[in-house]
Amino acid sequence: MKGFIVAIFELGALVTSVIAGWMVDCIGRVPAIRIGGAVFILGGILQTASSNTVMLLLGRLIAGFGVGFFSTVIPMYVAELGRATNA
Repeated sequence: MKGFIVAIFELGALVTSVIAGWMVDCIGRVPAIRIGGAVFILGGILQTASSNTVMLLLGRLIAGFGVGFFSTVIPMYVAELGRATNA
């Protein structure tokens, strides 16, 4: 069970990173970063307030969704901020 509690975080990140690129094209980089942050915070709150294993798993899954947004959107955003002469 300990391994599943750890792995569900990465599973959430995997699922969200697949659709995050499409969402970024629809809503933009900064709103997607904000949504990812809000989702990650919600997952952290659920993990902190969990009173049983199911709540902990749900919180880790939701936090993984937020990390999936971050791992997809932030590299694109940073690449846009850099000047071409720095490459």
